[in-house]
Amino acid sequence: MLKIAGAIEPRRASAMEELLWSLIPEASFYLRSNVGQFTDDKDKLMTSHPLALSQLLITYHLVKAALGHYAI
Repeated sequence: MLKIAGAIEPRRASAMEELLWSLIPEASFYLRSNVGQFTDDKDKLMTSHPLALSQLLITYHLVKAALGHYAI
């Protein structure tokens, strides 16, 4: 189980997101701007760094598994 703090500093989260993107060049066709986005109860588009990190970690493992690679 991995716990990503909801109060993670944006600068730290962005650095971690960039690291994950660099580890999955196979997923470069995805729009980075969509990662971590959600619509709130007022239909306002929001961005969540914890959500983005979760999505990128899942993507990393799925892409590597699909390629038959072991994740680091």
